[in-house]
Amino acid sequence: MRSFIMNAKFILLSAMSLLSFSLPAYEQAMDQTPKGEIEIKTVPAMTAIETQSDESYFDEDNGMFRKLFRYISQKDISMTTPVTVDVNPGAMRFIVGEKDLERADADTNDVKVVQLPERKVVSIGYNGRYNEKNYKLHLKQLRSWLEENADSWEANGEPIGVYWDGPFKLSNWKKAEVMIPVKAVETAEQREESAKPTE
Repeated sequence: MRSFIMNAKFILLSAMSLLSFSLPAYEQAMDQTPKGEIEIKTVPAMTAIETQSDESYFDEDNGMFRKLFRYISQKDISMTTPVTVDVNPGAMRFIVGEKDLERADADTNDVKVVQLPERKVVSIGYNGRYNEKNYKLHLKQLRSWLEENADSWEANGEPIGVYWDGPFKLSNWKKAEVMIPVKAVETAEQREESAKPTE
């Protein structure tokens, strides 16, 4: 009996390790912003599946994740990284990899297939728990950065949470980002040029 329990524990730990550390083998839908860095980057256009909630994302208790996971399981769609979220009201998106685009062929009552355009964003990378405290802390840093760089960049959309790792990875090692869509601020010369009448 003791041998059986030891074998069961080994199998469980092995499975958890695979889930925790195999994420880099998944198709990666965008470049990752390193921990502690703030950068402007371009997020490519992509297809995603999305589910929404009237509640905050952090109050959902994985309900949205289960709906999306059920969809990709039923349609044999591979998991990709990262998962992206809107916080309030809550929304969660799984990115659909190139080889599975034809399988994401229809909406359901819980899940919609959406087309996300190419976007310029300012992003901050961090490690830690996927909780509201960390999200708000790094969102505050991004907004401070935008204030300091208001002559060059301005917000062009709502903030997005970006989560790279699965639930079994140790919290201190989990990688995440907060992103804000941005657009370049026009210079006085550019405004004058765009205001000129066309011939």
